[in-house]
Amino acid sequence: MIKKGFDPRKWARLSGGLILSMFFMPESLFAGGAALILSGDLSSYREAAQGFKSGFDRPFKEYILPGTEDEKVLLMGSVRAQSPDIIIAVGSKAAAEALEHCPQTPLVYCMVINPESQGLVANRNAYGISFTVQESVLFSKYKAALPNLRRLGLIVERGKNEDWLEKAADAAKKEGIAIVAEKVGSNSDIPGVMRSLSGRIDAFWMTTNPILTNKFAFSTILDFCLNSKISLLVPVDSLVGAGGLMAVNSSAESMGAESAALSKLILDGRPPECHLAQPSKVEIVINMDTARKLGIGIPGSALRSAKLYPLGTSP
Repeated sequence: MIKKGFDPRKWARLSGGLILSMFFMPESLFAGGAALILSGDLSSYREAAQGFKSGFDRPFKEYILPGTEDEKVLLMGSVRAQSPDIIIAVGSKAAAEALEHCPQTPLVYCMVINPESQGLVANRNAYGISFTVQESVLFSKYKAALPNLRRLGLIVERGKNEDWLEKAADAAKKEGIAIVAEKVGSNSDIPGVMRSLSGRIDAFWMTTNPILTNKFAFSTILDFCLNSKISLLVPVDSLVGAGGLMAVNSSAESMGAESAALSKLILDGRPPECHLAQPSKVEIVINMDTARKLGIGIPGSALRSAKLYPLGTSP
């Protein structure tokens, strides 16, 4: 029975306003906690976010960077208004925005390909999960999948990474692999350098060096490897799907979960001494179509523990 004086239309307007206020509360009501910022709405970033959410049991607010600069400024203004105790950045763009707009807030990042070039590794307020796998682990996995691997080609920038190259060569030598390195000054040098490697290598190791992380470099190297029947070892899953033979990396979800664990340590006042941690869980990703094109037989022991492309392929 409706009481006298009750106005359904007035109640609807009032309740609607209450519901809307739940979704459009002032940012100040979300103060503190954590801010999870994704560099975009990519499936890999979503997977990392899911991994983070599965391991983070504290208040947080999620943001996705928009496409335009004006929209990014507005979004980062919302992040600042939240006054988060910590920011978790997924991808390079999110990390860059966090450094620019919230430089005093502790930052945890993952899925950043070259954190050194962004100043993240040198920043004492930033902590990350490495996108790349430690060389000793990498070469061990390569050898398990390619037992006959002896000579591994590599391109580095001229005048850079000399210390890293020496350490990588030492790690490879322990697995019975010799690094055959060629130096380039620009992208235009890559075709000629790849031709010079013909007959000298069993596989080519494509790193995350900025001179190689572009479409021209990848397509040039991929064409050479396929035509020369040489295994192309790439740094990420997407390049395996594009034709590379194999990648050894950590899944996006695993990196997100490790970011959650790292964030809780920092919030609890127990930050680690190392500012860039190696992923604790790695997986092998193999393109079986590419293996067949190259005539390569991969041991069953390696296949059974690998993620295979095309998806759904059985060993």
